[in-house]
Amino acid sequence: MTSRERVLAAVEHGKTDRAPADYQAHKEVTDKLIARLGLKDDEALLRFFHVDMRRIGFNYYPPETGPDADGAKRTPWGVPFNPAKGITDPTTYFMEEMTVADVEALPRPDPAKLDYSTILPQCRKCHPEYATYGAPWCPFFHEVGWMIGQEKFYVWMHTKPDVVEAAIRHVVDYELDVTRRFLEACRGELDIYYIGNDFGTQRGLFISPECWERFIRPSLRKYFALARD
Repeated sequence: MTSRERVLAAVEHGKTDRAPADYQAHKEVTDKLIARLGLKDDEALLRFFHVDMRRIGFNYYPPETGPDADGAKRTPWGVPFNPAKGITDPTTYFMEEMTVADVEALPRPDPAKLDYSTILPQCRKCHPEYATYGAPWCPFFHEVGWMIGQEKFYVWMHTKPDVVEAAIRHVVDYELDVTRRFLEACRGELDIYYIGNDFGTQRGLFISPECWERFIRPSLRKYFALARD
């Protein structure tokens, strides 16, 4: 049984010779493991641990988002952050008087500027031995929170719900466009669609279930429908 066969059988609740394995860690951890085990690179580490899956990497941030000389980048929506420190300076895109029309007039990144040329080679390097997974990360919940300001984001769900919906739509439309191009570039060689958002803590959601159903679920349905198509 190949690694790919093992993963896909498990997804279908079928019988496997062992449980499939994946691996993810911060780069510092991976680098120390490689050095400690005397291995050549990341791929050698995955093989050492008999990892069955390979992530197809892709950067959905446009080229002009950085990093600058100090290592700071910007999200596609102009919010500055440092990968080592997180969000360093919330943007002023969203003021108290913001309207739906104002949101819809905001600049939108161009999905055509991204480099999709590395996607298919990554897939073909892994197939048919390993199961491939990945996609543009699409953390729209965080992107909008960083744009508005996290506390304001939650408050506006109750006081300016139409503006919040417009902001989410503004971000999601871009991410869906990028995702469509990514999936087309995979040429059918991506096994598992994989994105991420953090909607809560170990104690529960950041927002009420009612707000999650109104503001979050409709967008997730769009991503999943696109992937299934």
